[in-house]
Amino acid sequence: MIEFKEIENAISAHTAWLKNIKTAVAVSTMSEKSSNSEQSIKTITKIDADDKCTFGKWLYETIDPELKSHIHYEKTVTLHAQFHHQAANILSLALKGQKSQASSLISSNSDFIQCSEELIAILESWKNDL
Repeated sequence: MIEFKEIENAISAHTAWLKNIKTAVAVSTMSEKSSNSEQSIKTITKIDADDKCTFGKWLYETIDPELKSHIHYEKTVTLHAQFHHQAANILSLALKGQKSQASSLISSNSDFIQCSEELIAILESWKNDL
């Protein structure tokens, strides 16, 4: 079933993003000066945009119309947008040299991780409904 595979792909894309954000925070060594560079600002803006990643493009552009009308669609959109906004905030802190604060925001009991887990749970539930 195509819809099932689309949701599986969404879960995989989300999981990869989460790993990338954690890695970016772990290896961040930028200073306040470099965090204000044009490239850093573009990166933060791109991360905040929830329609630019693979998952977001699927969610907003290529999703099957039947899936878009599913009960889990709106909650998925909301959680996905929250995830991106929080990820942009976390990366912004890391790029400003506030690595410990950024790290605390990706700890296992943080709002960011809870949002991520809730997003995966809603996608799993959606997949199981198919």
